Amino acid sequence: MNRLHLAAAAALLTACAGAARLHATVIVPADLPELVAEARTIVQGRVVSAEARPAPAGERGIETLVTIAAGEYLKGSLGSHVTIRVPGGQVGDRRQIVIGAPVLRSGDDVILFLGGSGPSVPWILGLNQGVFRIRADARFAARRERFTGETRVVETESDSVRSMAPGPAGAVPLAAFKTRIRQLVAEGGIR
Repeated sequence: MNRLHLAAAAALLTACAGAARLHATVIVPADLPELVAEARTIVQGRVVSAEARPAPAGERGIETLVTIAAGEYLKGSLGSHVTIRVPGGQVGDRRQIVIGAPVLRSGDDVILFLGGSGPSVPWILGLNQGVFRIRADARFAARRERFTGETRVVETESDSVRSMAPGPAGAVPLAAFKTRIRQLVAEGGIR
């Protein structure tokens, strides 16, 4: 590093040390193999409830507890229903928005990549990167009687599945997506 870089770094550290406490969310992009490797649990299910509450004592802000009726586990198992923590939400007049945090609503069909350890409430890995929404594929809805394949697709807001299949960006057939996850788990994605 040259002197200019060192001086800039020193000035930045000095400014940060004197500044008020700042909170920021930094999301490092993850691809599907990374999500599978890092996930304690991968579950396909339906959101049955989402309830916002003040964060537990010692933590600031609002969190939303989301309960999922598990349809199938692709890695690990947490029972027929699993409750997860998602940062942000609304309690009364107070609303907290966390950039990158997913908003899950009752009735959403999803595949979730969850982290956690011990008895803690699991969380979604990489915020919205660990959420894959399952939707009907509108391209085939009108001619469903002629189409014998899967009519549901997995969509994501991140780049994790874009290279898996042709078609709309961020959408792949559900069956192909689950097959790829199982392959990655079998290759050593279990930690």
